[in-house]
Formats: sequence, C-alpha cells, structure tokens
Amino acid sequence: MATTPATATTTPQPSPAAAAPMPRLWAKFSVRAGTVIQAAGITAGAATLAAAARWHAPSGFRLALLAAGWLAIYLSSHAIAHVAVGRAAGIRFRAYGVRGTDHPENYPPGLRHIMSVLPMWSALTDKASMRQAGRWARAAMFAAGETSTTVASIAAAAYATRTHTPGGHAVLAGSILWAIAATITTAIVPKGDYAKALRALGWRKPAAKPATTARARTTGPGRRGPHGHELRNAIAGWTLVNLALIGAWAAAGARFPWFAFVLVPSAIGVTSWARQGRREAAAR
Repeated sequence: MATTPATATTTPQPSPAAAAPMPRLWAKFSVRAGTVIQAAGITAGAATLAAAARWHAPSGFRLALLAAGWLAIYLSSHAIAHVAVGRAAGIRFRAYGVRGTDHPENYPPGLRHIMSVLPMWSALTDKASMRQAGRWARAAMFAAGETSTTVASIAAAAYATRTHTPGGHAVLAGSILWAIAATITTAIVPKGDYAKALRALGWRKPAAKPATTARARTTGPGRRGPHGHELRNAIAGWTLVNLALIGAWAAAGARFPWFAFVLVPSAIGVTSWARQGRREAAAR
C-alpha cells in the first residue's frame, strides 16, 4: 500500500519510468498455443546452435547461426518460465502476448528501438488469481522469467564456447555482461521482473501508477514521434547494428541475405516513427 504523505507539498511525483505507459501488444495467443510456439523456438534455437558447432562451413556463416540460435533461445525462454512457475504456485494465466520490451524508456537511443522491435513474449496473469496467491508465489512467478532468460542464454553461449564454435567466447562474455546489466536493471526499474518480485515480498514500495495522460510510447499504436535528438540517435544505432550484420554476412561468403530479417523490419519501424514526428510537427 502506498504511504500517505505528511503534507500536500511533499507528495512524491512518479518518475518518468513509472509514468511511461506499457507498450501495447502486437498479438495474443492462448496459453497452450503460446507455450507450444515458445517450446518450438527453444528447440529450433538449440538445433541451430548444434548446427553451428558441427557444420564444416565458413566461420562467418557459423557465427551467424550461433547468433540466430542464441537469439531464439533468449526470446523464447522468458514468458514460458513465468507460466511454468506460476502454475506450479497456483497462479492462473489468461494468455500470452507478444510485443517489444516492456520498458523501452530504460534503454539508450538506438538500442531502445532494436529492443522495441524484437518479438518478446509476455505472460498475462488472471488478476483474481494473483490477488489470492501468496507473496512468495507471486515473487517466484515474477522472478522466474528473468532468471530463466539469464540461465538459458548463458548456457547457450557456454555450449558454443565448449564446442569451439567461432565467436563462442565473445558471445559468452557478452551474455554474461548483458545478464549482469539486465539483472541490475530489472531490480531497479518499476516494470522489471525482479522489482515486481521484491514488491510482492513487501521489500520495496509499490510503484507509482502510470499517469493516464502520459504519451511516452515510442512504439505501437498511439506512440509519439521523436523528440530532440532521438531520431538522429535512432538512425545512428540502426546504421551501426545493420552494418555489423552486413559485415558478418559478407564474411560468411555473401550468400543468403539473412541480415534482411533485421534490416527491413527495423527500417520500417524507424521510418514510420520519423513520419509520426513530421505529422506531429505539422499539427503543431
């Protein structure tokens, strides 16, 4: 429960992160269908890692397979753990949802838009079931997602390192650094899984409710256009990431243009966002 302020002048104001509304879902799936899809994603990711480890192919192509397999496991091992642990603790779920990151405002420009276009799964709980669940059950459910992502992604990178897959050591180091940063972030930001687990246990104060008039969304319906240098930074981040992917593709022999799976959707997203900014400027 929120603490009542002593006077009106000391009423705490919600932070920008707490005030930012949740990005809207792109799609919903039943619990059964979503579980099957995510399990298939984990299986496909593991098979891709095995192919990268065993195929006698150019190093660049094997590195691309490693990146694809790691990403499939990273994206598919989060929400499914929420549901598995939550159901074991007696919590019911309505469905799965798919959208970009829940908290784009906590990423730097450039990386923010990459994380906003990645298809990330969310577990949608039954509110009545959540109210009835004990605090330890809710805390375990909240913590399961980030913990599963951390363990699964580092295990995938460790497998690549052990099997001497090209780039395995770099991916393992990057996975560990990313996991450390993600653990700290999700324990601090109000929308983070570990922050929610701590609030469920009563070890942190409840988060401020989002302001209904806030327009902080930068993705999805109702989003706002770029402000200040956001568009410039987004284009710079988009350019660096896609140049790196094209370089890896070229090093692999310039065969199937797999980099287009990232380049095209992200280009559409950045262009659409820029157009939204122009429409808002024209309206003003």
